[in-house]
Amino acid sequence: MDRLRRAYDEWIVAIHWLTRIPWPYTAQQPAPKLAETLWAFPLVGALVGTAGGLAWALLQALGATPLLAAVAAVIVPVLLTGLLHEDGFADFCDGMGCRGTAADRLAAMRDSRLGVFGAAGLALLLLVRVAALASFASASAAAVSLALSHAAGRFAIAPVMLLLPLARTDGAAVAADRPQAVQVIAAALALALVWLVGSILLGDWSGPFLAVLVALALAIPIAAKANRRLDGYTGDVLGAIVAVAEAGAITALALAG
Repeated sequence: MDRLRRAYDEWIVAIHWLTRIPWPYTAQQPAPKLAETLWAFPLVGALVGTAGGLAWALLQALGATPLLAAVAAVIVPVLLTGLLHEDGFADFCDGMGCRGTAADRLAAMRDSRLGVFGAAGLALLLLVRVAALASFASASAAAVSLALSHAAGRFAIAPVMLLLPLARTDGAAVAADRPQAVQVIAAALALALVWLVGSILLGDWSGPFLAVLVALALAIPIAAKANRRLDGYTGDVLGAIVAVAEAGAITALALAG
């Protein structure tokens, strides 16, 4: 019973960190560190993606074009997460576009003003998502694909948190703490569950598997660049990985039909 209660607390902490959903937290004990909740990341992602799929279905039922339905399916997850990952991606782009030392790049990423690199990168990222979603022929396929891509995107940061050093001594990534291997494995099992259910619903195994591989593959160059130019990862780096991995996964599913 205590373990179930702890798991519930970890689920709520993951919800609070990754979304703006006002899920009440009533635990009497200290809240778990974010790293302890990694197992819930793919499940939270699946929840957010499913909400986007429901928006796609609603717009389609109202007679909207696939393009308009795709826009709604992008807007809803963005609202649910409070632009958390998009903000990180934009800051990461600004940091990578900055000349100078690692400290200069970290300062540019912390600057609340949006630079040209961040603006251009964010616009292109959103265009990719909308274009991919507009190619789906049915609401059910869009919903399942969104759930899977969001789950894969959120898992993609787990290996990075395990393997890379922290670039700062303060910030969201430091507060999240470093995960242990067992927590990354638990997150992988949660993603495998989402993949299994999604594959059954889509009636296809190869497309969802390819989407997961694409999401993980896209995390590698971002993590490598951050390690090379920032001497580690930050919360913005993790946000960038989620955003890019998610966009890559949904694109792979769209291309797989």
